[in-house]
Amino acid sequence: MHSHFHKRNRGKGSFVKYRAFLFSLCFSHITHALNLVTSEGPPHTINHQLYSGIDLDLTKAVLRQLGYSVNLHFVALGRAEKLVRSGQYDLMAPIFFAKDSDNFYISEPIVTYKPMVFSLSERNLSPDSISDLAKYAVITFQGAPGYFGDEFKTMSKQARYKESADMPMILGMLVKSRYDYLRLDAF
Repeated sequence: MHSHFHKRNRGKGSFVKYRAFLFSLCFSHITHALNLVTSEGPPHTINHQLYSGIDLDLTKAVLRQLGYSVNLHFVALGRAEKLVRSGQYDLMAPIFFAKDSDNFYISEPIVTYKPMVFSLSERNLSPDSISDLAKYAVITFQGAPGYFGDEFKTMSKQARYKESADMPMILGMLVKSRYDYLRLDAF
């Protein structure tokens, strides 16, 4: 899995294939402050004054090198893309499995994640595939079926399944044995 960031082209120029070049073209007439919309999903994206998580820290570092400052705005996961497409915000990060479209351009991957399944060792569970999770209780982050592919989507409809935006609660539910498996991204 890759984390990308997206930018809305505020100019009327044609699309340039070299994305690093596109960044400077797209933002050449924007004031030096960009509004980046994201959702909180620790440890990757964090709503904290000093620490923003790897996805946002990398995005901000690249944009700083290009001469821009970044104002972060946190919203629910599904809303960020709509806000950028509507022109209310300049950028969003991260986003997965999306393609370029009119005035919405996707960067190359900036972080690579590997989906991981966790269970408590004392449970002695060892699935051979995602489909094996269908007979268990699974908890994960909000919007996970959109990130983990069709097999995961199918499993999520069959298992006792829950999504949450609250990472500490997700971990607590596994530790308290209320769920058999936890599905997350890891580096």
